[in-house]
Amino acid sequence: MTSPGYKYNQKTLKYLRETLGVIHVDGVEQYNSFTRKKKDLFNIIDYLGMSPGLLVGVQSTSYNGKSARKKKIMKENEEITKVWLSSGAHLWLFSWKKVGHRYVPDGLLFELDREGEVISKPLSTDHLCALVLRAHALVAAAPGMPVHSLPPL
Repeated sequence: MTSPGYKYNQKTLKYLRETLGVIHVDGVEQYNSFTRKKKDLFNIIDYLGMSPGLLVGVQSTSYNGKSARKKKIMKENEEITKVWLSSGAHLWLFSWKKVGHRYVPDGLLFELDREGEVISKPLSTDHLCALVLRAHALVAAAPGMPVHSLPPL
């Protein structure tokens, strides 16, 4: 029997790889068979995605679970989220909403404001594609330059 979150996880993997063009994506949550619970990486990340110039942590959930995951990222694990974002990595939340006969992603982007507080912004597919393409372009424009020294996205 598959878990209820299975279909959202598979949709997120496919979306990251095929729609956004993230080159490497892998699940990083672990399952503890003794407690029968899953544990996310740093309590906030289900998947890591990498492309040249881009490192992103992704949390995936149902549309109804969006507010709980947002709270988990912004409040319950605020310090870890701040460290993750201040390192230059990205953090995205995808919740899947059924529209008609298909599921569509409803995304949030997390970032730090000028005061260093975690904020969230709505995230569209167009915005995400632009981020991934910009990361690829920055790397292509500066061959041989270490990725960590490229300008932020």
